[in-house]
Amino acid sequence: MAEQTQEMDVHNRSFEAVLRAEPALAAVDCAVRALVAMATPERRVCSECLWYRVIKPLASPWIGWERGCIPPNAEEPGQALRVLNGAELLAEPESTPAQTETELWLRSSQAFDLVTDEWLRIAETRSAICAMCSE
Repeated sequence: MAEQTQEMDVHNRSFEAVLRAEPALAAVDCAVRALVAMATPERRVCSECLWYRVIKPLASPWIGWERGCIPPNAEEPGQALRVLNGAELLAEPESTPAQTETELWLRSSQAFDLVTDEWLRIAETRSAICAMCSE
């Protein structure tokens, strides 16, 4: 991730600056905007469903506290249950160190909130009855 990250002006921490600093977030932005734009009176998407099913899973690896974390290798389905010891349960996730001020800021809750609040604002403008949760 750090290789793709472009340096950003530390005083220009805007939505657009974050998208320029982390190109992967531009794809998430396109997905969120497309889903909201495709909403019709018959098929709405509520901001809660958009948050839990689209925004959070797609954005978390690229911005906020989970940025830089190395995901554990998934075990093959069907393997026998394994007993974990206390050290394994309490182990901190491994992560790559932040090399720049931009990378450090992209891992902050402020950066996460800046980007995700914008997406939720967009979603709320078209939200009503949701096709995903039928509310």
